[in-house]
Amino acid sequence: MSSSRASTEFLKRTFPPSILKILELLEDRKMVLIEWETSLFNRHGYYPRVPGDLFFLTPDEQIEIIDDIILSLGHCKVRAEEGWYIGIGGVARAYTSDFSKVGSRYEIDCDPGSPVSYRSLTLVILPLSWTGIDRNELIQLEESETNLPCTVWTMTFPSLCMALGRMYEDAEFGTSLGQGLLDDLTRLIGKKFLWGANDEGISEMRKADVVIRQFDSWTYRSGEGKLKELFVQMVITLQRRYFRWDAGIRDPY
Repeated sequence: MSSSRASTEFLKRTFPPSILKILELLEDRKMVLIEWETSLFNRHGYYPRVPGDLFFLTPDEQIEIIDDIILSLGHCKVRAEEGWYIGIGGVARAYTSDFSKVGSRYEIDCDPGSPVSYRSLTLVILPLSWTGIDRNELIQLEESETNLPCTVWTMTFPSLCMALGRMYEDAEFGTSLGQGLLDDLTRLIGKKFLWGANDEGISEMRKADVVIRQFDSWTYRSGEGKLKELFVQMVITLQRRYFRWDAGIRDPY
């Protein structure tokens, strides 16, 4: 690990020392960390609720090793519901992966005098197998693309959407996990294609056609043809919802 990576003032301003220490140790042990949920969704235009919360996928065989490292620093695992925060109207809000019943969750206390304004940040480690993503789909981020003192991997937008679609198809109908996956996928596709692009010269119906054709260029695994149907239906539904909004309001999220 480059000493300059962990010692930059930018990192110190962004994350508390307690988080940096964990990530430095994981880097020293050559743990594979793949961004998920907060930072990954942010990268693709759908912004997380709490800046600083960290979600990583890792090969299944590394979860126990990572747990041992974090526990050795005195941190304790928490149940998913302990990481929920209270939103508008006093209703508890959760991340989608909180309903997965897999992985390890930690609430890392921020050190006194920490540069962040939260008492604690969430760190979640999830098994890569849960998403069905292959290692050959991963892309290593450059040091300039992450604020973290460790190597981080990411994935393309199609890989992310197909992972969420695959997980949604596998989730039990009507569950909080299934609804959360559908909501995340809907917002990602809406932000990416329908409300985030510089497309002022394209009509809404024409835009939907362009988006649907993009799905044809994605690489689908054998037996996953239903995923394309899911994405197409999602765009059609989003377009119909858009036309019911008042003029000038482009983004219902």
